[in-house]
Amino acid sequence: TVMGYASWDRSPYEETLNGARLDDKARRTWPPFDPATAGTYRGFGLLNQFLVQAPGARRSAHPDASMVAVGPLAETLTE
Repeated sequence: TVMGYASWDRSPYEETLNGARLDDKARRTWPPFDPATAGTYRGFGLLNQFLVQAPGARRSAHPDASMVAVGPLAETLTE
């Protein structure tokens, strides 16, 4: 089993640093995180993107700290 840190290319992390909050419009229009379709944060390289696109890949449900795994333990590791 191979596992990597995927994160999310639309994570609101930067917008909410130091106690900042999204305004109402941003909150209403921010896309929901869907582990099956969400992009990966490119700043972590190509491995996470490769793993997400691999057949049988499983991704955890955390929008900012999602993990992706491929292999026999993938489901267990990403639950």
